[in-house]
Amino acid sequence: MALRLCRHYERAGFTPAVALYHLALAAYRGRTNVVEAIDRCRRLLTDAGTPVWESFLLPVLAVLEAMNGRFDYARVHLEEARVGREEFADPGTLVTSWAAIAAEVELLAADAERAEAILTDACASLRRAGEVEWLATNGALLAEVHYRQGRFADALAESEAALATGPPEHLTSKAIGRRVRAKALARVGRGADAAAAAVEAIEFVAGAEALDEQGETFAAAAEVHALAGDAADARAAWERALACFEQKGNVVSAARVRDAASAHH
Repeated sequence: MALRLCRHYERAGFTPAVALYHLALAAYRGRTNVVEAIDRCRRLLTDAGTPVWESFLLPVLAVLEAMNGRFDYARVHLEEARVGREEFADPGTLVTSWAAIAAEVELLAADAERAEAILTDACASLRRAGEVEWLATNGALLAEVHYRQGRFADALAESEAALATGPPEHLTSKAIGRRVRAKALARVGRGADAAAAAVEAIEFVAGAEALDEQGETFAAAAEVHALAGDAADARAAWERALACFEQKGNVVSAARVRDAASAHH
């Protein structure tokens, strides 16, 4: 399949390495189990052809390794990608896709401060450049970072800014922004708004193939229910979140959900 896709890209006038990058993204974002996705990305790297395209595949491999708890490997891959883009490609992509994935790695590693530093610099650069779509994505991720830091008012403001900024059809920024907004609303005492936002967030990702996004959305809904004292609904949402992460093979997020569910019991 990869070879066929590469040939189609060549006939269309694009480098076949673009196809490899999209195959890696599909393995990461979709339903492919993490272990299988890691193997796929390693195989794709051998076909990348140039350090430029390696620098785009390496962050995808990095976040998958982080899902598997291998944070040292993930950070090595991120650094290799950073150097590769600075030396061989447009370094402007460091504040778009590289920053987003690097922040996800640090969130998985429970290093919110490191994630914040990456995203704060990236968002400042994106604002200066007028890059709206990536600003929405990285701003939504920054909202998640603030939430993990206990900065709930900041998380609410950042999530609402990201939702206002991103294109209506943009899955990533809207999914992250909606779920962070829901749980941040619950934390600042707006329970009714939080409950409605949680329902909207779940409906938004319902038809998506992105297991990780679904897992995080159910986890956010569980927090909203738990904070409202709805133990049964919280338990059901935790279970659905855990099922998503276990199906994906994201052992780090699965463990986080188990801990959070236990803390609320």
